Amino acid sequence: MSLKNIIRRILREELSLLMNLNDIRRRTYLIDKSINKFIKHLHPEHYETKQKWLDKLINLVAEDLHGDYFVYSDLPDKEWDVIKDFISQYIIQK
Repeated sequence: MSLKNIIRRILREELSLLMNLNDIRRRTYLIDKSINKFIKHLHPEHYETKQKWLDKLINLVAEDLHGDYFVYSDLPDKEWDVIKDFISQYIIQK
């Protein structure tokens, strides 16, 4: 495969909608970007516990990614739940 074809394939993948768990695994930078967007506005001292703060962050990031990348895909709810679990685990490990 020529370099030109490889570049075309990668660009096509990057510009397409995310359709499954593997797509988001390859693009964890999208999760990081969303975290950075919300973490500026979420202050832990405004929440009763750190767990509630973390849950709020996870929900905001998941909703943001769903709205930007998954909303137009024909993704079943079961598959979205798997993706949301991955996002949650990624944030917790980070």
